[in-house]
Amino acid sequence: MLIRNEELELVDTTVFPKVTLDHKLQWVLISDHKMKLSIYIAFTVVVCLVDCIPLSTDDEVIVTQEFFPDELAIYTAEHEIVSLVAPVNAINFDDDDDDQDEETESDQNAILFFALADIGPNGEKIDKGLYILQNKVATKLLDNGRDTSAELGDSKVVYFGASDGIYKYNYAEKKAEKYGTITDSVLQLAKVNGSDAIYILTDDKQLYKVTEAGTKKTRIDGVTDPKEIVIDYSNNLFCIGANNKPYVVTADEVREITGFSSDSTYAKLIRPPFLFEDGLPFVSGDKVYMIYSNETSETTDFTLQVKPSAYAMEAALIQYYGYNKKIYEYNILAIIMGSMLDEMKSYLQNFASDINKIATRSRSDLRANLESLPSPVDGARAGRRLARSRTSRRWATIIAPASVCPPLLTGFLALLNDI
Repeated sequence: MLIRNEELELVDTTVFPKVTLDHKLQWVLISDHKMKLSIYIAFTVVVCLVDCIPLSTDDEVIVTQEFFPDELAIYTAEHEIVSLVAPVNAINFDDDDDDQDEETESDQNAILFFALADIGPNGEKIDKGLYILQNKVATKLLDNGRDTSAELGDSKVVYFGASDGIYKYNYAEKKAEKYGTITDSVLQLAKVNGSDAIYILTDDKQLYKVTEAGTKKTRIDGVTDPKEIVIDYSNNLFCIGANNKPYVVTADEVREITGFSSDSTYAKLIRPPFLFEDGLPFVSGDKVYMIYSNETSETTDFTLQVKPSAYAMEAALIQYYGYNKKIYEYNILAIIMGSMLDEMKSYLQNFASDINKIATRSRSDLRANLESLPSPVDGARAGRRLARSRTSRRWATIIAPASVCPPLLTGFLALLNDI
């Protein structure tokens, strides 16, 4: 497992000395292999955590109810969880955390925002409030809140969509305040990184771009019957339209994404881990795909027999899912460092020397290398740099997808050898 030596230490140091994240690993993320690794992070993490199921890239993974054990539930609600966001910004990556020698239990818990609803027989949602979950205590922010979108980077900016417009989170006073003059009934919203623009999807199935501090809206045409929107970390807007088909919205046009068997019975866009660029996960029927801003798609090996009602995988190695009125936390480091470690030791020992070869540089070296990485969007670059280099022990968002399960480690090391 790749960890920062300032923060966490592997249990058996005779087998695994303390190591740090090597800059070479970063270049994997911007290589041709990046999306394949990202798929591992986004979905295989959950698969491997529960029983460390052996996988190969040719195996089909069927997600069932057993993937949501009660011991991983951190909150139980009275209604369905229909929106869930774990902000990848200063709300969860505060600079002040770096100066703390000790960390309380409350510091270790991420701040989440979630919305509740009752689901009608035809899929209609009856709003039951929008909440903040902090230290495992839920506090209602809005009675009519429906969705959350967080600014990426060093800010603590979070926006909420509600039945009477857009709200902004006041971090200092821990409350939601009306933002701008828009009064549309907002179903979903997606904040554009690096600008004040916010995409909104309204009750009457209209798609708008809101600008000028929430005072101006411009309708976006080209998508028939829009149902859902999600923005990726390169500011590409994806949406689901008629017959549950996915589209990508660019500055110039709206284009349909092709290359897979569309299933009109169910479709879901998922906010990706912060490692992603130019794409995100998409569920059609029971199958999971990767869809990209260039209108292409890729099939994964995952089948969802049960489907979470909400996803929050932004932080990559700490992910949250809403299922059956509960929020589940998948903290990869905590689980691996716990009871699961014994099952992995004998296998991982074979790769100890390889791990050490690629994980010997200091954090300062890592920071220097990250500063030089190119990115098409300044806001997205700032957020990824923050998340990759932050010393916050609260999240430990390290880039080590292959450490989750032995077969992934094998594939990961093979990819490194190709570089």
